[in-house]
Amino acid sequence: VLPNRKDFIKQLKNKSAAAERIYIASDPDREGEAIAAHLASEVPENKLERVEFTEITKAGIKEGMGNSRRLNDNLISAQKTRRIIDRLVGYKVSPVLWATLQKNMNFVSTTLSAGRVQSACVKILVERDRKRQKFSRTKFFDLKAELKKDNSETVFEAVLSKVNGSSIVSSNDFDSDTGRLKNSKSLILNKEEAKKIISDLENGKWTISSIKEKPRTSNPKPPFTTSTLQQEAARKLRFSAKNTMRVAQQLYENGFITYM
Repeated sequence: VLPNRKDFIKQLKNKSAAAERIYIASDPDREGEAIAAHLASEVPENKLERVEFTEITKAGIKEGMGNSRRLNDNLISAQKTRRIIDRLVGYKVSPVLWATLQKNMNFVSTTLSAGRVQSACVKILVERDRKRQKFSRTKFFDLKAELKKDNSETVFEAVLSKVNGSSIVSSNDFDSDTGRLKNSKSLILNKEEAKKIISDLENGKWTISSIKEKPRTSNPKPPFTTSTLQQEAARKLRFSAKNTMRVAQQLYENGFITYM
């Protein structure tokens, strides 16, 4: 026990001795379970109950309190294992980087380090950048028209898919890894060709040649994880990861979202 926390532990023991039941409601993950285990070691085991709150609402708290359980040894062991791996990678590999790469790389001005998460992330970034360098970029155009019937306010969209029997390329026609066109017979429209087609269509007659109906299933998108929430917030709102997590914490504390 840290010297500045001894008074807290003393108060915890005194209050737990007088309490009828002791509920530990730390976060419902492996880190929260480890915190619960540390607290449990200082209170009477026969009074202890572990509860989880996945949302801070009346219903969520009632459900958590009504489903108390014992500590999960598997989660506690998982947290210990994570801590061991952190130290094995960070403490053992980082000195190797200092003694080799950093010593021989004069342009490195910061301290190099390795880590369970950061080293894997660096590897992913390097692999993605190598793919980016090999990626073949192609500029292409497609056409979309907004149409409506005479004397109607209902607007519907039409996408040009073929020109003189040749299919116009879309993003799905390119290989996602290499950027190469999958079907060489597909037509790649440039800006001038697209403008010419627009000019021709403006003076042409629009007709609906056939209507086909078919069922289509649309599944809802999966709930956000921490990483996908940060990605979408950065893409759509230009939020930093820190700002996203601050807002998410506020939403969680006010009962608007569940624990991620």
